Amino acid sequence: MQELKDQFMAKIKEIGLLKISLLLVAGLLLVITSIPRDTGGKNDTSLAKEKEQVEQAVKEQQTIYKEKMEEQLSSALEQVEGIGRTKVMITLKGSKEVIVNKDTPIQEEQTKESDSAGGEREQSSRNEQETTVLVTDSSGQSIPYVIKELEPEIAGIIVVAQGAGRETVIQEITEACEVLFSVPVHKIKVMKMKDL
Repeated sequence: MQELKDQFMAKIKEIGLLKISLLLVAGLLLVITSIPRDTGGKNDTSLAKEKEQVEQAVKEQQTIYKEKMEEQLSSALEQVEGIGRTKVMITLKGSKEVIVNKDTPIQEEQTKESDSAGGEREQSSRNEQETTVLVTDSSGQSIPYVIKELEPEIAGIIVVAQGAGRETVIQEITEACEVLFSVPVHKIKVMKMKDL
């Protein structure tokens, strides 16, 4: 028994304690990385609920944007002589678009083969793998790196104004909407407000 123990200790000295320690650490890392990751205890239902909440937040943000644009246009038009009180309605096409930075490494490989009969074959392959670039926010969470945000496109504008009975006022309102929002004239409607 003592002889076995002596042989074991001799082997350890031969390999070295540092190498054995490194092997143990490597084995421990392999075990840890092979354990499946927990999704934070979230099941499909809670993930669907989170997605619904995000969609609701996007809709609310879009409504706030639309109302702000209507209010600013109405306020600006009411400052122009002859237009009077106004009520504005803007319709949007689509929703806000967020463009995130993507990393797309490309691997290309070409292979030439020739057989014993003198025939040649050329084979090429291309592998693209797109991943979103992530950054860490102030709370320590990883979030996509946003390059730019595009507000929703304006589909049409209706302006109801007190002074819209005159052609010059209608033209001024139409031109203002066209310049401010790059909306074609046929998608802008100006109407006279009824007298109270």
